[in-house]
Amino acid sequence: MKRILFPIAMFAIACSLVCCSGKGDRLTHKSARHAAERYFTMLIDGHYEEYVDGLAGSDSMPEDLRSEMIDLVAQFAANHKVRREMLSVVAADDSLRDSTAFVLLDVFYGDSTSERVGMPLVFSDGRWLMQ
Repeated sequence: MKRILFPIAMFAIACSLVCCSGKGDRLTHKSARHAAERYFTMLIDGHYEEYVDGLAGSDSMPEDLRSEMIDLVAQFAANHKVRREMLSVVAADDSLRDSTAFVLLDVFYGDSTSERVGMPLVFSDGRWLMQ
């Protein structure tokens, strides 16, 4: 009985490790689109610190500059009433070349209008960052 259970247990552990190792971004069209949607949704939902963390070079920003960037993003959101008017965002198209991508997003507003915006991304250290 032990001879049967041990290989089954090892197989289950190996399967769970493979399934769980898929965290993070990949250098694919789908991953670039998902990252762009994720960043724009952070802006809509008011997660400004996480949004700034998604900027290329934010890890080497001095703390005072990072704080100013967070304030600027929050001010942009307040000026454009992002939280009330922008409802959702969906990636419509993208172009992927080497480690850069340009994702076109359709932004949907509460007044039934929509707008297409572009987001340039760069793939660095295993994740997509906004340029």
